[in-house]
Amino acid sequence: MANNFINAIKTNISANAAGPTEVYYHASKKSIVIELDAANKSSAGVTISVGVEDTSTNDSAVSGSFSLTAHANGTFTKASHGLNVNDRVTIQAGTAPTIASGSTDSVLSVGAVSGTVKRYFVQAKTDNTFHLAETRNATTPIKFTNTGSLTSFTKVNFAEVVREAPIPVGGTLKVISGQKLVLESTDRLFVHCSSASNVDVICSLLEEVS
Repeated sequence: MANNFINAIKTNISANAAGPTEVYYHASKKSIVIELDAANKSSAGVTISVGVEDTSTNDSAVSGSFSLTAHANGTFTKASHGLNVNDRVTIQAGTAPTIASGSTDSVLSVGAVSGTVKRYFVQAKTDNTFHLAETRNATTPIKFTNTGSLTSFTKVNFAEVVREAPIPVGGTLKVISGQKLVLESTDRLFVHCSSASNVDVICSLLEEVS
């Protein structure tokens, strides 16, 4: 098997923690991240967060059918849902409800797990209810104008490499340099920043390793 050196380049990184920019994913190849550099191209300091989602271990035990029972305050209901505050979940089936306010999106992101489907944060909860938010430790949940027909969710296995690491004006942060990060064919590499479209990322990889 040939080993190939490649670059994955992403510009204008997302500032949405629930919808980070997918920097690299390959469905059939194992890769090693050799270096990941993030450049601040704005006139103010920024922070970035880098994370990896392992889709092979997304938790099927913490998933299932649920409903949006009180859309005006964003209350979802599922008995013994098993979720914890700041867990990330994807909504994988159903008709998306309309978001009332406080989001750049008009409807909740719904669909099969991919780089574009949002990974929402679980907010305030009880054993049988929970709320969703677009940011960690949000004080206000997402609220809706209707209930839609949502039917299933899955808790995603998302681990952060760095969280809110600062990059000064005109600076570059070497998130990975010297150490190595293995990405299996089920792993997705994501980045988001504190200021939309003000960070570019270059990721150098060795692809098709065994």
